[in-house]
Amino acid sequence: MDQQDYITINQKPYKIIKLLGKGKGGYSYLVTDGKTEYVCKQIHHEH
Repeated sequence: MDQQDYITINQKPYKIIKLLGKGKGGYSYLVTDGKTEYVCKQIHHEH
């Protein structure tokens, strides 16, 4: 994953630091807003 990747949540960009893990339901990323680090879970929508 490129260090310049971003994800937008509620119209606010977060820089993706690294992929923490992936599973059946989705992905977990370590992200930052420049001040604080967060874990972001991106959920897969299965039909």
